[in-house]
Amino acid sequence: MYHNKILCCGTLRSGRKEFPACLYEKEASKRMKRGDVLWRMKGPVVALTWMDKKAVHAAGTYTQAPAQQPPEVNRKQRDGTIQKVACPELVSSYNKYMDGVDKNDQMKSHYPIPVAGKKWWSRVFFDLIDRSIYNSFVLEQESPHHGKRSQKLLRIDLAKQLIGNFCSQRKRGRPSDEHLLARHVERHFPDFLPANEKGKRKERRCKVCYDAGKIKKTSYFCSDCDVGRCAAPCFRLYHQP
Repeated sequence: MYHNKILCCGTLRSGRKEFPACLYEKEASKRMKRGDVLWRMKGPVVALTWMDKKAVHAAGTYTQAPAQQPPEVNRKQRDGTIQKVACPELVSSYNKYMDGVDKNDQMKSHYPIPVAGKKWWSRVFFDLIDRSIYNSFVLEQESPHHGKRSQKLLRIDLAKQLIGNFCSQRKRGRPSDEHLLARHVERHFPDFLPANEKGKRKERRCKVCYDAGKIKKTSYFCSDCDVGRCAAPCFRLYHQP
């Protein structure tokens, strides 16, 4: 990324591969006071430990080596007073640009879409959907043409619009005649297939026999359905509900 002129910075856990061990040793952390910084640099990569209430480990190529007098940030004490604490530019930049991402993660975790499978791509897919829903909620809040509502109400309204009248439960009892096919209620009659050029009657494959796993040719068909069927009993079986 650095060779492509893409700079980055981020926090990380102690003990990560190639992170200097001297930056997370317990003895070194005990001697640090709030605002102290320990850092090491290898090429363009800066790795540091900054002591806030707890030790914060960070690394990146976004900044150069930390200044001897880094800028200060405000920290509120228990008694309500404000304390000035030195903070390296690497950590300040991370906090500045990661604020929206952290809030996105927090708000997304309130109403996550449950994923039962173990496949990684399904989790990534539904995570992107969750983030898209939250982003739409943010845009709705900023729009002057929409009223204010909670993210929960937005998700409920979205779910209702997506589901509509769909129901996964099957209806019990005898099915009604509303959804019967036309071949079940109309009057159809068998007929002969037309003859070919030599005067021999054409043949078709019987659909009923074929669905039953048998191959049988027939000269009869239903002119309304345009499907070949044996005169008996396939014609009757095909047209009965």
